[in-house]
Amino acid sequence: MVGEHERDDQQWRCWVDDMIDSDPSILDEIQQWWDTTSPVPMVGSRHHTVARRYLERFSASGQIRVRDRVTGRASLRNIKDVGTIRDF
Repeated sequence: MVGEHERDDQQWRCWVDDMIDSDPSILDEIQQWWDTTSPVPMVGSRHHTVARRYLERFSASGQIRVRDRVTGRASLRNIKDVGTIRDF
């Protein structure tokens, strides 16, 4: 039984579908890429939890004063190092 939300395949197609139709061997290349790609994430970059652009507005010469919540000590830190998490 087909539900109310039957979709027309033409409506859901994109340029990739057309490319695969014209050269089906592309699917083999895609599968080979997936088979040889490591499942371990290799992002290797730091992601800002606070947008860097936002931090730039509060910085002076690329640095911002940061206070350690545990010790209460304040220090100047580069905005590249503030509010970042590695490989999340």
